Amino acid sequence: MEQNKESISKRQSLINKRVSKGLKLAFKRLVKEKSLKDEKLVFEKNGKIKFVKARKIKV
Repeated sequence: MEQNKESISKRQSLINKRVSKGLKLAFKRLVKEKSLKDEKLVFEKNGKIKFVKARKIKV
């Protein structure tokens, strides 16, 4: 039973890493595309809406 739990934990960890890597890649691509078009991205911070030029974002 313990071995099965470890196997599931390792598998879940691998999935989490892959999803995280995919999200980072998608964000980089989004920023690059928006930068080429000189557009802004919208973020929320502490309940306030912020508009940030994509060219100012470092990835």
